[in-house]
Amino acid sequence: MARHRHTGNTNDGHRSNADKLPRVSCRRPLITLEYDRQQLEQLALAGLLHDVGMFFVPEEILVKRTPLTSAERDVIEQHPHRGGQVLQGLGPDYGWLVQVVTQEHERAGGQGYPNQLRESDIHPFAQIIGVADVLDALVSPRPYHRLYLPHDAVREILIAEKAAFSREVLKTLMEGISLYPLGTHVRLNTGEVGVVTQLKPRYPLRPVIRTPAEAHEGAQVRTLDLSTSTQMRIVEVVKSVGAQEEAGYG
Repeated sequence: MARHRHTGNTNDGHRSNADKLPRVSCRRPLITLEYDRQQLEQLALAGLLHDVGMFFVPEEILVKRTPLTSAERDVIEQHPHRGGQVLQGLGPDYGWLVQVVTQEHERAGGQGYPNQLRESDIHPFAQIIGVADVLDALVSPRPYHRLYLPHDAVREILIAEKAAFSREVLKTLMEGISLYPLGTHVRLNTGEVGVVTQLKPRYPLRPVIRTPAEAHEGAQVRTLDLSTSTQMRIVEVVKSVGAQEEAGYG
């Protein structure tokens, strides 16, 4: 997944997602990080401008649908530096913004770019924008990977990118963005299909599920709080077209 963000990305993919940070990360998840209003405003600004350097990447690279050459990848990986150069013109009061934009693609384990910085050297805002960038790439249409549902994208990040971001950032992501959003149809280990009706922040894998009357002999709708049960668990998200009919909510 490390290459998802810079191999074969499309023009629309890079230029239409500049607001991903306010959309994905600037609300409940950051309450956990205890940011004040000024910090949230700074983070939102950085989220809007973090990819400004992409405007210096040639159009033919942005719209390319085949794997990038080494030289083309080098051009892509210089966009944080180019963006920082542009923002330096805002003056010394925005030195923090230059730092964040320059470091957004750096990763905690030193596997990022352009300077292969490690966790302690990466601005916290850059780490937050970085994980939001990965999440946005996974849930958005791309020619080079399948489209992930939000809960699958979070799980993919927790598995494949656990060395790329600090534990605090990943924990905040998991607490703030449910693996099973409200309205998600899921199948339990009992075989029942239900819909997620309530989230449990402390237990992101165990939300409250409502199952249809048709699934039970007594024809009673059941509400199951999985956070209080060790016997039942979600085994999969129901993705088929007939999910709503199967769950009795069509």
